[in-house]
Amino acid sequence: MQHGTSDQLRSTSRAIHWTLSSKIILSIGGLLVLLAIGVAALTFVQVRQTAFDQLEGKGVALADSLNYTFEVLLGQEAFPSLQRVAENSATIPDVRKLVIADRHKQVVASSNYVDVGKPTDSSLLSEYLDKADWQRTTYLSDSDELSIIQPLRGGRFVGGLDGDIVGAVQVTLDRRGAEARAIAAALQLLAISLGSYLLIFALLAVILRILVVRPLHQFATIAQRIRFGERSLRSRIYRRDEIGLLSTTFDDMANDVETTLTSLETQVADRTATLQAVLAEVQSRAAEQERLLAENTQQREMIRELSVPVLPISSTMLVMPLIGALDSTRLHQLREQALRVIERSAARYLLLDITGVPVVDSQVAQGLIAVVRAARLLGTEVVLIGIRPEVAQAIIGLGVDVQGIRTVADLRTALSQYDTARTIQMR
Repeated sequence: MQHGTSDQLRSTSRAIHWTLSSKIILSIGGLLVLLAIGVAALTFVQVRQTAFDQLEGKGVALADSLNYTFEVLLGQEAFPSLQRVAENSATIPDVRKLVIADRHKQVVASSNYVDVGKPTDSSLLSEYLDKADWQRTTYLSDSDELSIIQPLRGGRFVGGLDGDIVGAVQVTLDRRGAEARAIAAALQLLAISLGSYLLIFALLAVILRILVVRPLHQFATIAQRIRFGERSLRSRIYRRDEIGLLSTTFDDMANDVETTLTSLETQVADRTATLQAVLAEVQSRAAEQERLLAENTQQREMIRELSVPVLPISSTMLVMPLIGALDSTRLHQLREQALRVIERSAARYLLLDITGVPVVDSQVAQGLIAVVRAARLLGTEVVLIGIRPEVAQAIIGLGVDVQGIRTVADLRTALSQYDTARTIQMR
């Protein structure tokens, strides 16, 4: 029994595809991973925006810091120095290109010296000069470029047609560096978050297994073993928390179930004993009824035979006295009994006495004639005794052929004739 219970427990355990600890650990792990990814995504967005703001601030600061330098160099017409400053400024990290153009869209200085003296090829700078709004403007392009266009003032060194505005400077910055730094920061934070969450995940998994999963598994094992017949087992987990309360409730319930089952088993045993006693009595009564039925059948067979008695008078003569009404059943019995006795005794004469038959109708007359003819086929002569006038009229009225049928008034006459015939035969 113990071996079978262990096999059933192992079979039930194998039927569990995902344990509770696996579900809890995977659920918490999934939430932590999603949380880490979410934090990394928010960090990426924030760092990216901060990097873009810093990049834009760098471009604005570069334009502001070079504004006075360009103003002085333009006033002294020191174009070689101006070109050198432009080329040096292009070496600053994240600065892709720097272009200075006058009000007539002619390039005065550029990070690419080939463009100096030519009309600017920058559509943004050209539109800015045509618009003449003279406000600092920032442009974002689809090619990861951030362009800052700022007007240049002539000041006290150079005058301009429109106040002191003599041209504009376009600083083109590369946003890919800021994007890369944002991605690196986000990935670094993601790695740190995942590492931290992995540690928390492992600690939480151990704690859950000790505090929750192991007691619940113990409950399940105890419940299954109780189900398979070990009703005396109890969980006995003594803790001051929900698991402890569950253990106490479970043990109390197991005690109640054991008491109830014991009471039910006692009642079933008592009822079974009572039913067995009643069944034995019923079987005894059934046997007695069967015996009585057999006796009744035997008695009925005896009565049936006695209702149509066949009495041997001698080795060659039989007498069958009939008393009472003759129905179809009794006529059939009469014929069978007469033929059977004739076959066994090989009698030559059968004296059929119907003096005691109160009524002879057409059915009875037909039955008697049938007995006479059947006996004649077996070589036995039937002598009808006690035919009354009304019986004779009934037989004649049926049109039955009575030729060859011997009749005698009473049994004594028939026996006298039989004695006379036998005496003659003996002489």
